Amino acid sequence: MEGLRSESGYILLKSLPKSERTYEICYETIKSCKMELKNVPYKYRTIELIKTMKHYNGVIKFIPFELKSYVICFDAIKP
Repeated sequence: MEGLRSESGYILLKSLPKSERTYEICYETIKSCKMELKNVPYKYRTIELIKTMKHYNGVIKFIPFELKSYVICFDAIKP
């Protein structure tokens, strides 16, 4: 997977075939780069995965509606 890593060291999910994107790979990637959430399969977008991010600004549109809480939405709009 070395060829699939960015300069920052996280895995570029868009470079992985969808069949190889496991929950574990997605989880580790999101810990390093929250913007990769857009490439996480919808079935893996769980509250546990979402909580690994410290801030939600910029990725709120990729969080499933049913997981958007007041706290997540508020954090997404604060400066």
